[in-house]
Amino acid sequence: MEKKYKILFESSRDAIMLLAPPEWLFTAGNKATLEMFGAKNEKEFSSKTPGDLSPEYQPDGQLSSEKARKMIGKAMRNGSHFFEWTHKRINGDEFPATVLLTMVKLEGKKLLTATVRDITKTKKTEKELQKYRDHLEKIVEERTTNLQESEEKYRSFFRTSKDCIFISSKEGEWLDMSDSAPEFFGYENKKELEKIKITDLYENPADRKKHARQVENQGFTKNFAVNLRKKDDTVINTLITSVPIKDDKGEVIAFQGTIRDITAQKEAENALKESEKKLQELNAAKDKFFSIISHDLRSPFNSIIGFSEMLYNETEAFSKAEIKEMAESIYKVSQETYNLLNNLLEWSGTQTGRIIFEPAKTRIYDIVINTIDLLNDNAKKKNIAISVDIPEHLQVFADINMITTVIRNLLSNAIKFTYEKGSIKISAQDTGKSVEITIADTGMGIKKKDINNIFRIDADSSNPGTANEKGTGLGLVLCKEFVAMNNGDIRVESEIAKGSKFIVSLPNEEEEVES
Repeated sequence: MEKKYKILFESSRDAIMLLAPPEWLFTAGNKATLEMFGAKNEKEFSSKTPGDLSPEYQPDGQLSSEKARKMIGKAMRNGSHFFEWTHKRINGDEFPATVLLTMVKLEGKKLLTATVRDITKTKKTEKELQKYRDHLEKIVEERTTNLQESEEKYRSFFRTSKDCIFISSKEGEWLDMSDSAPEFFGYENKKELEKIKITDLYENPADRKKHARQVENQGFTKNFAVNLRKKDDTVINTLITSVPIKDDKGEVIAFQGTIRDITAQKEAENALKESEKKLQELNAAKDKFFSIISHDLRSPFNSIIGFSEMLYNETEAFSKAEIKEMAESIYKVSQETYNLLNNLLEWSGTQTGRIIFEPAKTRIYDIVINTIDLLNDNAKKKNIAISVDIPEHLQVFADINMITTVIRNLLSNAIKFTYEKGSIKISAQDTGKSVEITIADTGMGIKKKDINNIFRIDADSSNPGTANEKGTGLGLVLCKEFVAMNNGDIRVESEIAKGSKFIVSLPNEEEEVES
């Protein structure tokens, strides 16, 4: 075994094994291989055939032995081949893995190296993400069904409603009325209602004059919207359709028409609009969720895999400085992806109602200092100075985990959008019934037209940072939801090229919080 390959073989944390033709049996396996398959030593491992370490069939129904020959053939023809495989440990436990078969020449012989990576955790994460996706789709279906039921109730109400039919003088005296009129206005009988002028039923008397003029000038009114008052002073929304009654000379002497109570219809319309708004928000949330899964989570992994494969396959071709640069890129992308996944899981918790809300008295100073410790390396890379002006005793009544997430996201954003050698100041003050926390930076600022969108899930408000840092905009959406859950408020003040201030108001007393 050549020296450089032997060093990589023995030091790799991935399971690497050698297979030799023509039977393609294992001839060697590194320490990670022995641990992965549960072998006591290399001798025990080498005594096993590839068939011993695979179930009889793969998940796609192919015989493991037949599919293995196909995979080996592709690797030999193309020089390498990457695929997923279900392996089996010596104790019989099966596990999913990725396999990279690479053809190598050692001591003049063509061999195959198999690099195997256990992806059990990755599969578990994918399963959880699918679970959240299915749950969101279920919510959309339920909301759609509720919306349809609401609309059907409205239609049923409209068919069975009882209109008030009337004939009145120009002065507003009742001349005749339908049997439904007393109940329509909440009176016991016609005799009681006849004592009340129609003009006195108008919430705004000017509407009566406007209605009368329209009937006389146009010869009719159709669906004239007006608010009328019932006996108990309840105001109802109505539509009046009426025509004039004229004498022999053509003079208008009375009005005849119907009054339809549309109060329930108005409420149904408002409910429909609210349902449509919530449905749009839900669809936007679902689209954002799927976009993050399909792009913002997949892209970083492609980068990580790409850099890792280059380091794995061409280590000798790079200088130490180049290797360090690629390792730094892998670390940076991994850290960003980890933060994104944290935000994604926390946000999905708010959408599914699974997040635990436990408000308590909390010192804001401690949260801020701990968050600075966590993100200080990022600030140092850009020579950004962070200062704190918060009384150590100052407390808020809030859920510590939620507010920690809020402060972490706001500080991370401040670092992201602040130029090199800039500054960030975190301050807090007690305003009486609440505590105001301000995170101010000297960064690039936010355009006025974008400020209204930065807290919305349905708006694409993500921009690259001053060092081209990537983001999804999900962090600020999460901040707004968490602050609202703690009965607080978040607002922003910003000026292009001068910086931004994010101000978070939180209650300082228990009775202020509505869980």
